[in-house]
Amino acid sequence: GTPPCSQDNSYFNWSAGRCFPMPLPYALPDTTITVAEPDRSFIPADSPFSFLDRAFETVQSVTAFTPEAKARFRLAQARERFGESYDLLQRGKENQFGTVLGQYTDTMQQIFNDIAAGANIPQLADDLKDQAVQNNLLLQQASILAGSNSTTPITAATSITIQAIDRAADLAGEPPIPADLQSKIKGLPEGMLTPEQQDALLNPDSRLEARLALGELTATGIISPADTAFLDQPLTQVD
Repeated sequence: GTPPCSQDNSYFNWSAGRCFPMPLPYALPDTTITVAEPDRSFIPADSPFSFLDRAFETVQSVTAFTPEAKARFRLAQARERFGESYDLLQRGKENQFGTVLGQYTDTMQQIFNDIAAGANIPQLADDLKDQAVQNNLLLQQASILAGSNSTTPITAATSITIQAIDRAADLAGEPPIPADLQSKIKGLPEGMLTPEQQDALLNPDSRLEARLALGELTATGIISPADTAFLDQPLTQVD
């Protein structure tokens, strides 16, 4: 299962192998923002005919030849699993909800594994970010609707959804750490950072590495949470 975090309002990130503070919840105004109901297949996940939907997906996966086509297929597949899980939760089928939500998490991880293996798909950045923003809001609602038995799959799904924001930033060519924050880090008193910390902060290879390195500075009070707000800023920007 997912390792527990010692501090409240934290989630375990499997890729980083440690806990991170949960992004500040975004309060949904009553009238200005509508969270779209997630997509799901016409066949509910608990239907005896759901195998037909999975069989069709197998055919689609075989015909996705390019890295972009494979990634887009998997992203659509993840979107569908998320929608199916949310549908199950709304209908009170919490055990099945956790299982299908786990399939969403696994499918998203497959996308990230392909990206880490060298699949450069900048065209995927916007779709990945948009899906993550909506799913993050829906996971907040799911955590209210679900019981304590669903904490583990919701935590894992939250972790993978936040990782999607980091991956989208990388695909879009955004710097792992903004130049102004790097200037602030360079200006810290000598000896405050170890050489390893300084290298990780000034030369991160990805947004996820930057999140990990900045998390250490935030935990020790060297920088403030406001300095790292850019990491989760997309999660508060809903059209």
